[in-house]
Amino acid sequence: SPKLGRRSNISVSIGINTEGFHIFNRENKSLILSLSFEGLEWDVSAEKWELVLFRKDRSLNLIMHTRKASLIYTLVTRLTEQYLDTSLYSLSNSAASALEQ
Repeated sequence: SPKLGRRSNISVSIGINTEGFHIFNRENKSLILSLSFEGLEWDVSAEKWELVLFRKDRSLNLIMHTRKASLIYTLVTRLTEQYLDTSLYSLSNSAASALEQ
């Protein structure tokens, strides 16, 4: 399992469902990490190619570089807005303002 606070650059695939984010090793298809939406926040960089997953308590901070960061961000924001109990998670200020546009 991954150690928090340690940097690594590996090629991953991201799965998203109503349970949360699921990160897989692209090479061998093994599950690296599953993250529930509860307490999780996400944002996308201004350049639209970095997806950031984090917890306010700093127990998690993941940065994923992908051309699809903006698409993933939009998908997750809409999924959680439409299908999940919004009391389980919170959106960052930029996420909330993006929803208003």
